[in-house]
Amino acid sequence: MRISRNLWLRLGYVAFGGVALLLSFYATFPAQAVGQRLAHEVQVRSRGVVSVTFGDASLYRFSGVSLSNVKMTVLRDGREPLMLDFDEAAARLKILPLVLFRPALSARLTLGKGTVIADVTKKGNAWDVALDIDDLDFTSPPMLPKLAGIPLNGKLDALGSVLYADPPTASNGSLTIDLKGSSVGAGVLFGFAIPQVGLGDVKLQLDIKDGRAKVTSFENSGGNLAFTLGGEIQLKPVFSGSTLDGCVTFKAVDAAWLEKNEKIKAAMTLAE
Repeated sequence: MRISRNLWLRLGYVAFGGVALLLSFYATFPAQAVGQRLAHEVQVRSRGVVSVTFGDASLYRFSGVSLSNVKMTVLRDGREPLMLDFDEAAARLKILPLVLFRPALSARLTLGKGTVIADVTKKGNAWDVALDIDDLDFTSPPMLPKLAGIPLNGKLDALGSVLYADPPTASNGSLTIDLKGSSVGAGVLFGFAIPQVGLGDVKLQLDIKDGRAKVTSFENSGGNLAFTLGGEIQLKPVFSGSTLDGCVTFKAVDAAWLEKNEKIKAAMTLAE
């Protein structure tokens, strides 16, 4: 079957028009205005507690926006504001799920050489969240130490998928956490001054079933302390209200480190 020359011309015009439209959309997309609107919404919805500024803004995969040099300020009662820096923050709406009336968002944070990627999909009264954290260095930038209020070292990898439902008793999923070369301190923890404690490499598996998150696998090696961790979290409608029932046991395996920290040695002797 031969296609006439006129039909080929018409198809060419349509293709050219489509490409021109896409290029025009890319060139004129008001990314800066969208970014400013998002920053305004964050400040309004947090009632002024959280404010966001950023450097450049650009279109992200035709359905989202990417912001560079993002700075977030979180006001805290009675304490200095928490300042968080992100090299890049990007988010976009997924087109196909949106057409099927299932809103879905893909977001990415870049912190130094590490990345945090999350895909969130609305499913009825539940949110399906897929999380992938790769090579996140606690010290570059020091976001987690700022949140914890104590020095932290280590590199984090995490992978998991969670269906967070309403009510939370219908939530299910799993999360694998792999932490390498980790340590905590020196600093103040729960009102007690502690030296730098090497935790070494830590790997744990967290399984969620019927709204209960339970540690099902735990490995630890290479630190000043050898410890085990167990317990579970009962999820609540407001996550900050979830209840924790856990147990941590540990012992010193680095004799040289223990000799240098007499208070820790005395406390562990009394606990025996």
